[in-house]
Amino acid sequence: MFRIRKLHHRMNHSRNLIILFLTMTVILPGCDRNAERSTAQVSATAAVIVPQWNEALFSKSVGAGKPAFVEFGGSWCKPCQQMQPLLRKLSQQYANQLLVANVEVNEEMNLARSFGVRLIPTQIIFDGAGRVIHSHMGYWPEEQMLATLTELGVIHD
Repeated sequence: MFRIRKLHHRMNHSRNLIILFLTMTVILPGCDRNAERSTAQVSATAAVIVPQWNEALFSKSVGAGKPAFVEFGGSWCKPCQQMQPLLRKLSQQYANQLLVANVEVNEEMNLARSFGVRLIPTQIIFDGAGRVIHSHMGYWPEEQMLATLTELGVIHD
């Protein structure tokens, strides 16, 4: 009976190692595939850099008359990385209508906390007077993001 338990324990340990190996070599690397496709689709906007705002730049820019789209995120966050090509594209296409910026939550914790950011990425849209008019948590597909910005009257073609 003892030998059977010991054998059963070894089989469970081996199964766990196999699952860990497959996760690390097959499943996790596949998570980046969508980000690579998104980056390739908007390669024309790769030269556009979305500015990184600290608290001082945020205070100076938001409420200065132009609507602002601010993403609170982290450079290590996969959904945040997937949003970057979309933000570059938004910044390039609507530069005369909208400010687009990033806030690194690890560096600007007080700013993120003041807007109740609990999940990243979180996108917050401000009107020209600096009032929050919309917020969204998580990855935001381009079509939905543009539809919301248009509906709010922040952008127009």
